[in-house]
Amino acid sequence: MPRRLCFRKFRYFCQVQVKTLLFYIVISTSIIFLGCGEDHVITNPAVELKELKYNRSHDYCIVTYILDVGARGERLYKSLLKTKDLDGNLLKGHLPTGIENVQWLNNRTVNVEYNSSIESLNASGNQELIPLFQKRDTVQVGEIKFLVVSREKAASN
Repeated sequence: MPRRLCFRKFRYFCQVQVKTLLFYIVISTSIIFLGCGEDHVITNPAVELKELKYNRSHDYCIVTYILDVGARGERLYKSLLKTKDLDGNLLKGHLPTGIENVQWLNNRTVNVEYNSSIESLNASGNQELIPLFQKRDTVQVGEIKFLVVSREKAASN
């Protein structure tokens, strides 16, 4: 067999093998991430409520909960919800997980501390709001105003 023909067959074989491998990687990853059934609802047995902090009129609540995501472990989540929406999707009012020491000042204002160490360890907080809580002293989320009274930064390695 001429050398050139042998090389062409080998190259074709390698291309087929790489495509097959990539196909299996994509399918496996899709099954892992889509098949876990992470339902962020209170009725899900994988959801463990840690804390409910209501405002004075009990129409808003900051929910802290843990979701067991199977082989990927447990994740901490925080959400701001209207009380009437507590039985719905908890991710609807998804907040950064680094929010701590929540204290309602009135029905529409909350004092919080922001701890970026928790955020970096957990990696489940609202990615759009994290930069706001890291830099601003006042963050408006819907009708609720968050006053960031202190910040703790993640330790650098």
